[in-house]
Amino acid sequence: MKDNPNKKVLKSEKLTNGIEQNPEDANVFYIRGLAYLGTNYYKAITNFDKAIELNPDYTEAYYFRGDAYYFTGNYTQAIVNFDKAIELKPDDTAAYFYRGNTYFNAGNYSQAIFDYDKVIELNPDDEAAYFFRGKSYSNTGNYNQAIADYDKAIELNSDYASAYYGKGLAYYRIGNFSQAISDYDKAIELKSDDASAYYNRGLAYYRTGDFSQAISDYDKAIELKSDDASAYYGRGLAYYRTGNFCQAISDYGKAIELKPDYASAYYGRGLSYHRTDDYIEAISDYSKAIELEPNEANAYIVRGIAFKETDNLTQAIADYDKAIELNSDDAVAYFGRGNAHYYDGNYVKAIADFNMAIDLQPDDVDAYYNRGNIHYDAGNYTQAIADYDKVIELNPDDADAFDKRGSVYETLGNYTQAKADHKKAIEINPDFAEESELPKLIHEKTNMRYKSDEFENVVLQLLQNIDTIQRN
Repeated sequence: MKDNPNKKVLKSEKLTNGIEQNPEDANVFYIRGLAYLGTNYYKAITNFDKAIELNPDYTEAYYFRGDAYYFTGNYTQAIVNFDKAIELKPDDTAAYFYRGNTYFNAGNYSQAIFDYDKVIELNPDDEAAYFFRGKSYSNTGNYNQAIADYDKAIELNSDYASAYYGKGLAYYRIGNFSQAISDYDKAIELKSDDASAYYNRGLAYYRTGDFSQAISDYDKAIELKSDDASAYYGRGLAYYRTGNFCQAISDYGKAIELKPDYASAYYGRGLSYHRTDDYIEAISDYSKAIELEPNEANAYIVRGIAFKETDNLTQAIADYDKAIELNSDDAVAYFGRGNAHYYDGNYVKAIADFNMAIDLQPDDVDAYYNRGNIHYDAGNYTQAIADYDKVIELNPDDADAFDKRGSVYETLGNYTQAKADHKKAIEINPDFAEESELPKLIHEKTNMRYKSDEFENVVLQLLQNIDTIQRN
């Protein structure tokens, strides 16, 4: 039989009659305050006020007034009342526990830990105190201590789903993704309708490279909570990593529909459009992401790459300029701008940019190769040979560098060295044999290398803030 929803109201009305008959009885005000808890915290506080006015040492009234203040979000007053309850009754574990919870919600984790310590000192078998102390340690970055507390909570209660969940979070944070998955498994076994557990397990699977399993978990999270923008975002990222860019675009679109200011989702969809060669849509999404997060240097880099692909070199250079303004040590930005300057016909600026890229990453084979190409096209043959030499030093199996250096030697009339280099290029890559049979009537503009791997690194840096949407 269900409780009468008006039960507490009727009770408070009876207590009101009791107060009229006993206006100096602190207990009647205290009991009416309890009746208002859960329905009207402000009225509860008013009644506890009166009980304390009549009995200044009324420990329970301070305790429950603290509870009422807690639920109204007035943590300062809640703590004041719990302090008084503890002063009057120093061994009151409940007062320490709820004061700890109040400090936790106020973000004062060190003080919360102090209170949970006291609870455990007074009652070593209090599983909730270990659990919340574990959460506090986790929020301070002390994940190993958090794991120890979650383990103790589980030892005391083997069906403590939230403790397994918390432990999964802590293991994830220290990079032990397989153990995180194991703990999320147990949390889901105990509470199969926990969307956040599926969501976080999906993150852990993603980080192990098991994108299919990650997608499966995001599917379940979305089934349980269909308006979860972050779950669509996470699944979009997993689809991106499997190369299913169309599905990624769909999921990022849903995330944006649910959360129109979701900058990361615009990045993700833009990058997915980019990978399908739809540069116009990519630029549109990058632009929206930049509008939302104007200080994200990597966003300007990927938009610069997209502008270059549409032959808008002026805008590409402007985006690389902005990326460098935001991060002057970004070798990828100098590399991209160097390519853009090259195709724009400004060899001097292109060489300057590759000089910077090499200064920042002295082992960057592609930067030396591209700078060599520019020197070659500009007729700076000695410098071109020096750059190709460096490429070969760093990567002795670089067929392109041998072929290019052979072409420079051929231009200089050093046919012996040219023949040796072309032979070596064919030895490494037989496809060069067919090219060598074609007549080279004129010197064509060189095809530059693009850092597809570096592009992916930029992509992952933009999208990897997936970690910041882990559920606590």
